[in-house]
Amino acid sequence: MVPKGSKSGAILHPQYWLSSEDIDFASYLLATECPHMDGFQSTLLFSALHNGGIVGTPSGKFIQIVHTGGNHWLTVSNLFCESNQICVYDSLCTVLDEKDKQVLSWLIRPVDDKFMIIYPAVQQQSNSSNCGLFAVAFAFVLSRNLKPENCQFREGRLRTELLTSFRCGRVRFKLEPRHSIGALRETTVDVHCVCRTAHCRELMVECSLCKRWYHPNCVQIPQNAITKDDEWYCPKCNDKI
Repeated sequence: MVPKGSKSGAILHPQYWLSSEDIDFASYLLATECPHMDGFQSTLLFSALHNGGIVGTPSGKFIQIVHTGGNHWLTVSNLFCESNQICVYDSLCTVLDEKDKQVLSWLIRPVDDKFMIIYPAVQQQSNSSNCGLFAVAFAFVLSRNLKPENCQFREGRLRTELLTSFRCGRVRFKLEPRHSIGALRETTVDVHCVCRTAHCRELMVECSLCKRWYHPNCVQIPQNAITKDDEWYCPKCNDKI
């Protein structure tokens, strides 16, 4: 069964960009085959919600395809990560903006005050429209407990293989071994408040004692501390004074 929003001919067209419906259908098929794996949530959740409060934070190892602010699909996972780490499998080596990093923090809700984003050196797309295909392919190999950076796909056949997957109800891509150069780059991101999320232009207030930042929507903060910059102590520090 092919998603209603996609036509067979459209998916096969080299300039066709996979839609959120295409991505969600592929995620649904993968989730059905891998009930032990968390993630595979609808991509629309992350783009529609402002603060991520309703987005289900995975409790274990997860695989998730996300849409970034640069009109781009990529796959993220903590399958081969340590605590407070997340891998971004990106076929175009894009730069994540503040909102993208906040979405990643929603997925792992780090215990520490920082989390690390690791960018494995995966196969790169040869045009501007194949990012969705690679995102699904990366999610597929992760669901098979393989590292995407160690896999080589036949890019010219990805569209045919995805359409076949949709029609038979099982995601399948042919792949070959690939020599990996490891992580392309790594970066750390600060997280704040009791919600443990990265900052993205939201209003926050600094605790006068511990100097940590909190959202008024997450903890009770007097209006004078918000508007007049009066001293204010977070719940943890307030118990100490």
